[in-house]
Amino acid sequence: MFNKNYCFVFLCGYLTFCDAAFVETLGKCQPEDWDCLKKVIKSVLEGIATTGIPEYDIPPIDPFKLTNLKLNFMDMAELTVKEGVIKGLKNCEVTDAKLHMDKGTGVLKLLCDLSAKGKYEVTGSGTALKDLFGPGALKGSGNAKLKIDKILITYKIKFEVVKRDGKIYLTHEKDSTSYDFDLQGPSHLTIDQLYIGDVEASKLIMDYYNQNYKTIWQSFGKSTLVTATDIAYEMLYKFFGNVEAEKYLAGDLSKYVKN
Repeated sequence: MFNKNYCFVFLCGYLTFCDAAFVETLGKCQPEDWDCLKKVIKSVLEGIATTGIPEYDIPPIDPFKLTNLKLNFMDMAELTVKEGVIKGLKNCEVTDAKLHMDKGTGVLKLLCDLSAKGKYEVTGSGTALKDLFGPGALKGSGNAKLKIDKILITYKIKFEVVKRDGKIYLTHEKDSTSYDFDLQGPSHLTIDQLYIGDVEASKLIMDYYNQNYKTIWQSFGKSTLVTATDIAYEMLYKFFGNVEAEKYLAGDLSKYVKN
């Protein structure tokens, strides 16, 4: 459950994440050469997996560590990931990468097999919870593991090409970003120490999720992922605010400058 939030966070920024030395080793792409962009994104994904980007305060992404992450779980409960890890991000397949410089839009699609495990706390007593499992508040503090195969994540941005101090940058605003996902493969949850009222309900919740994961994520996935948009924006802002576009894009970019 919790890993989809973060999986989106790091997938959305792969086009540009790299440390200062790594930037110099990347091949530059013409903005319209989308096959080239896909290859660059993949090389960045693999190159920073274990090192992160210390200059931009971006941690390693595979495995990626979670600490005290608070999520809305299926509009039913407040879930806190006390400590955990996500694995598999560096192996995501880049299925699409496009930049439309004249329109100021971009698209990134990644197909990933992901797993997450960690310690959690959860509390909840919403109407949806009672409709599914009867009266009694949901509560728990234990261990959880989630595996997701073939999740396709689509990330869309709107940007402006601007010049600062003689250098060209791509900048964007938080409200202009959007994302979506499509769970194309199976998903499996393992969890313990979960209660409804005073009744141990780990198996009940596991069985319900494992039998209905597609419906669950179609209905509640967006609300669970909402925190990701804030984290994604922060990371993209750090990159675009520090690295000029000429480091990863070739050709005459000045014709796209708006200011």
